[in-house]
Amino acid sequence: MKKISLIACSIVFLSYFFFSNKLSLNSTSTKKNSIYLPQLIDMQSAEFLDRNGKLVKLNDLIDNNKDIIIHFWATWCGPCLEEIPRLYAYIQKLNNVNNHTQVFVVAINDKWSLIDQFYKKINIQIDNMGYSLLDNNNISYTKFRVDKVPETFIIRDRKVERLIGPQVWR
Repeated sequence: MKKISLIACSIVFLSYFFFSNKLSLNSTSTKKNSIYLPQLIDMQSAEFLDRNGKLVKLNDLIDNNKDIIIHFWATWCGPCLEEIPRLYAYIQKLNNVNNHTQVFVVAINDKWSLIDQFYKKINIQIDNMGYSLLDNNNISYTKFRVDKVPETFIIRDRKVERLIGPQVWR
């Protein structure tokens, strides 16, 4: 009986990995922690709030000739607070080296007052942070399948890479 249960569990386990890989919409990622990659069209149609409270569509901001970094974070997320200064330094480095990357920093379920307070505390100039956007309508969860923050998507040559958790930005 134990042998049959073990075989049945093995079949279920292998089936899960076989079918979950088949369901992946974009398997071009080279990152080990890329488990699900949303379709590019879904990502581009996402709408977020800008600093003026205006709903903006990501597609209207994207320059298709550039690499894109979309970073999701929150002021209530401890690892995010540690990562943001490193991401900021990385963005400054990119801006000094080339102009081929667009950065979108999206705060999830947050408030501009808390974001501004945090940026001020660590001496970040919000204008130098790329596009700062706010997601209080769970767009990140529905369009990007973000299940925890921080999480980053890198779009290069119409291929999507997903980075889960805090990154070492250099």
